[in-house]
Amino acid sequence: GNGNDGKVNGAALAEGRLGKRDGAYVFSNKESNIEIRESDALKMQKMTINAWVYLSEEAVHEPWDIVYKKNSFQLVVDNSGKTNGKNFFGINKGAHAKWANAQYGGRLPAGKWFMYTGTYDGAILKQYLDSSQINSISYDGLVPHGVLTKERPVIIGGASWAAAIKENSFCKLDNVRIYNRSLSKEEVEELYNLEKPKSGLEKGLVAYYPF
Repeated sequence: GNGNDGKVNGAALAEGRLGKRDGAYVFSNKESNIEIRESDALKMQKMTINAWVYLSEEAVHEPWDIVYKKNSFQLVVDNSGKTNGKNFFGINKGAHAKWANAQYGGRLPAGKWFMYTGTYDGAILKQYLDSSQINSISYDGLVPHGVLTKERPVIIGGASWAAAIKENSFCKLDNVRIYNRSLSKEEVEELYNLEKPKSGLEKGLVAYYPF
């Protein structure tokens, strides 16, 4: 965590996106999360929130926090709409329940890993799915830290609200990143290409000579 270590609450280790044992965490309810104590390094005015996400078939219809700080910033998966999604990345406007949200109306996939990213450069909020930008809105407000409440931890994972979560539903997260700057479109593409799942072309390969 680069000095911003987290406390695991109810989340369990699980197989990661590249098949690595204990390479990811699985979250199954509102109480399962990773709590990171607030620090000056996490009081960002510009940011990138990035994670690899896997939704179970049940979880694809439910709201999950990816990274969240109360009354500050949030990256959320929410496919709970009957016909479309309400997936959003947002900055609090300095008042309770008042947010500037970039909200992607498409539905995010279940049963496969995808990279989900939100960036804020002080003027524009952007969302990315894998390496493609999927939404943006203009907003030039400050990111509030400790204005409405006392110090708040940064939360990774967990259900946005418990009542919406069905039995056997889960969300897995792998390689969560928090930057104190807004990555460019080219950098998001570079990050995706660096970490995307490998193709199946190595299956059955018995000899390879990279001269």
